[in-house]
Amino acid sequence: HGESYYDIPPAMNGALSGLVAITAGCGVVDPWASVVIGFFAGVFYLFGSWILIQFRLDDAVNAIPVHMFNGIWGMLAVGLFATPRQLEQAYGNGKHPGLLYAIFERQEMDANLLCAQLVGCLFIMAWTVALMFPFFWVLSTQGLFRSLAKDEVIGLDKSFHGGIENTSGMSARQMLFYKSVVDEALRTGELAGEALSPADIDDLRKSAQMHMPPPPPPGSMMGSNHSGVVLPPKSAIKQTAGNNMQGQEQSLGTAAGSSV
Repeated sequence: HGESYYDIPPAMNGALSGLVAITAGCGVVDPWASVVIGFFAGVFYLFGSWILIQFRLDDAVNAIPVHMFNGIWGMLAVGLFATPRQLEQAYGNGKHPGLLYAIFERQEMDANLLCAQLVGCLFIMAWTVALMFPFFWVLSTQGLFRSLAKDEVIGLDKSFHGGIENTSGMSARQMLFYKSVVDEALRTGELAGEALSPADIDDLRKSAQMHMPPPPPPGSMMGSNHSGVVLPPKSAIKQTAGNNMQGQEQSLGTAAGSSV
């Protein structure tokens, strides 16, 4: 059944989502409303993270769910929960409160503030797209929009920043997937059409060893990581990686000999 564990990054991002969501309305909503806003901020963060996965969009730190999804939610929440008293104190005009306050306190349908907040969200998105799309388009046409595929597999901490990969937060399933990508790179010798140099192969070998799943218990044919993923024996993984590496090095040697 596996062992439960605390996943810290989502908890931290959930807290950040609450801070983002309350920013717009912190001066015009009651304390109970701030709790409601923070609660739904966590929900929208999880939903936004799921949406990114469904559309295969790479956001390593989940900045889009935290800041975009909850930035929009925070602005719309003002149009729902703002009170006339606090609007008057903050802006000198409390004629149009949040929609929920208007419905339950004044028994009227006053959506002026909510519509204004919605228009503000649309304007910010249009402004951002108009300014940033040309910038990113130029980067893309010049080949500067993303890193090389082999650098992504090796790890940007190492290839771009001179550090080492941080695997402390990776589950056994993620490590097994990572190693399968490395093995495929070693087998084919290419990543998105980019030939691997001997230095690249050495980096991939080190990455594969770093992400190697734990060995199986003594006397067992298959190892288990206690999370539902069945892993092959470590010796078999090493043999596969060694065979892949040997074949890649031979192909490189043949290519080098033919070029000479």
